[in-house]
Formats: sequence, C-alpha cells, structure tokens
Amino acid sequence: MEAEKEQSKHAASLAFATAVAAEAAVAAAQAAAEVVRLTSMPHYTEKTMEEIAAVKIQTAFRGYMVFNYFFSYLLGP
Repeated sequence: MEAEKEQSKHAASLAFATAVAAEAAVAAAQAAAEVVRLTSMPHYTEKTMEEIAAVKIQTAFRGYMVFNYFFSYLLGP
C-alpha cells in the first residue's frame, strides 16, 4: 500500500512539473515572439521611444522571471 501511495505522489509531481514546464515554454515563446516583433519593425509610428523601451524591458524581465522560476522549480528549494 505504501509503494502505491509513493508511486501516486511521484506521478502527481511529474504531472505538475510537466504543466509548469509547458507553461514556462509558452511564456518564453510569447516573450521571444514579442521581442522579434518589436525588433523587426522598421518604424514605430504609434509609440514613443520610451514606450518601446518600456515594452522591451518588460519583455526581457518577464523572460528572466520565467527562466528563474522554471529552473528554481527543477532544482528544488
């Protein structure tokens, strides 16, 4: 009975880790797409330079936070 309980805990942990990894991958892909979109546009007609800089900084920070969260989860406390 104890082995089954341990196996069930392991399966739940694996499912959670998979979900976290998938969520991190989606967030990283969205951040990368935003960076590509912003850096490939030749002219920024609707936004000021400050707004463009703010979006780039926020995108980089979000990617950094996702990276740290994902790897801190993998490495444990």
